[in-house]
Amino acid sequence: MTLTRYNAVRFNIGWLIALAVPVSYIIFGCLLGFDCLVRQTRKDGAWSVDAARLIFLGLPGFYFSFYLLRKPILPAWSLSQQFVAVAAVVLGYVLITSFYKR
Repeated sequence: MTLTRYNAVRFNIGWLIALAVPVSYIIFGCLLGFDCLVRQTRKDGAWSVDAARLIFLGLPGFYFSFYLLRKPILPAWSLSQQFVAVAAVVLGYVLITSFYKR
């Protein structure tokens, strides 16, 4: 295997790992809110979505969860890994708890 081919394979795996980290935090946030979703499934009524919650909490959470994967507007050093992890957990929690029954 040539060196350039090895580096191309290595680069693709690096992006996969970089993408897996925020996704794992989002899944963790979904697991935290799963109990709320289970309680909602036991209720009678039609499903609804809290759009305001998704817009005002979910969109910023999504932006900062994947902030380090794209060309950032703010300097990358201004956001720590812990902030990105908290944003991803909040995003997962907001995603799972935004669905409710009336």
